[in-house]
Amino acid sequence: MTSDQEDPNLSNNVGIQSIIPEALIDLSLTKTIINNTTAPLVGDQITFEIRVLNDGPSLATGVRVTDVVPSGYDFVNYSSTIGTYTPVTGLWEIGNIELGNTEVLLVDVIVLEIGDYANCAEIIAANEADVDSTVGNGIVTEDDYDCAEAIPVGDLDLAITKTTVTGNTTPNVGDVITFEIRLTNNGPLNGTEVTVLDNLLPLSYTFINYSSTTGTYDETTATWDVGEIEANDTEVLLIDVLVEADGDEISYINCAVVNSVRQTDIDATNDTSCIGLDPVQIVDLELTKDVDNTEPKADTNVNFTINLNNEGPSTATGVQVQDLLPSGYTFVSATTTLGIYDEVTGLWDIGTVLNGGTETLLLTAYVKAYGEWLNTPEVTFVNEFDIDSTPNNGQAYEDDIADFTINPIVLLKIPELFTPDGDGLNDVFRIENLEVLYPDFSMEVLNRYGNKVYIYKHNGDPAKTPEWWNGYSNGRWNLGSDRLPVGTYFYTIYFNNNNRKPQAGWIYLRK
Repeated sequence: MTSDQEDPNLSNNVGIQSIIPEALIDLSLTKTIINNTTAPLVGDQITFEIRVLNDGPSLATGVRVTDVVPSGYDFVNYSSTIGTYTPVTGLWEIGNIELGNTEVLLVDVIVLEIGDYANCAEIIAANEADVDSTVGNGIVTEDDYDCAEAIPVGDLDLAITKTTVTGNTTPNVGDVITFEIRLTNNGPLNGTEVTVLDNLLPLSYTFINYSSTTGTYDETTATWDVGEIEANDTEVLLIDVLVEADGDEISYINCAVVNSVRQTDIDATNDTSCIGLDPVQIVDLELTKDVDNTEPKADTNVNFTINLNNEGPSTATGVQVQDLLPSGYTFVSATTTLGIYDEVTGLWDIGTVLNGGTETLLLTAYVKAYGEWLNTPEVTFVNEFDIDSTPNNGQAYEDDIADFTINPIVLLKIPELFTPDGDGLNDVFRIENLEVLYPDFSMEVLNRYGNKVYIYKHNGDPAKTPEWWNGYSNGRWNLGSDRLPVGTYFYTIYFNNNNRKPQAGWIYLRK
């Protein structure tokens, strides 16, 4: 600028203004999990990645980030492109970030079973002003705050199977068998606080012993305390039991059940396994027979006692005993503690005999002077399996049969008088048991004059009744159809047995 005038003070003709521009930055933070592992297993190690970008336009200085590891993780290690990280406080001291640069913090952690899994990081300090955020204000919608979480998988699949070690589902009652319970963890997690129930019904089984690959079994509570079972592992429980006789079709079904697990079992359909046994019921029937007199006199009664005892262990059902009296006896009467006795067939239909029970047949019989006295009662039927006998096989060495005989005393009874008057009483000169003891005997009777009035020779059959002298003459001295007179007559018995000489005597005939 020019002027015709002269400025007397040139010192104030120039003005200076200093302008200091404000430094601005645009920091943004992102937090992720490397490999995007958002559903790890408990115990896995994962890595959180925190990235801080300075989008300018100025250099960012004094930058600080907080990233406190929450309770759901255990800190392992860290690495960073810049600065230092303090795990206890979670403070990442970055310092400066050049325009356009990104700094990275990697934090390695172990995933725990329980805890807080939301892991958040925030820029809490910078010397410059952020154009779109306020550092440290905790507002999650701003780009200086971000979170990531890795909630561990809490599911597993436990599967249980129950069998017998031998595969036999039809053991004998009284056998000792071994149940095998196999617990498999199909993963993916380890199972903890695992228990299995295996309740043995006392009427069907009696606990003896157990062994297991892990944990303990309490037979009182029927609980197998497994504890921990690793993923893809199998644990085994073996239980030895005695098969009892008092069970039924339902109570012989035995189940093992997964009772508890800390994790979530995603498939309940394989948490129960049952095995139904069909034991062979076993009995031991023992038969005995006694008599009150082993040497009775012929033509008297004897009393037989037949006892049938079931030594078990099962109840015997449908029991039948055959005890038909042989020809040397005539049935008189029978009483039983259970069942019915048929004297015609000799069948004692008992029915049920409890384990340890005894049933009795009392049989009264008339002893004949001749016939068969060997009597062989035997168990002929039972529904269950007799452990040491076969019903109705006639084997004398078995204990369900009893060979028994008596030795009757057969005496000759020679009367001194007979009265052939036709009244049906004592009408013949009958010598009792003569034909039984000496079936080949012969006899003759003489009157007092020596005349033969009766001559007889038996045919050798002890069961045939002889033609006893009836008071008429069939000998040489014959008075026709008239009965012989009253008086004393003399007989001679020829036994026709080398061990006995003829015997003579007298008989008085009275009308």
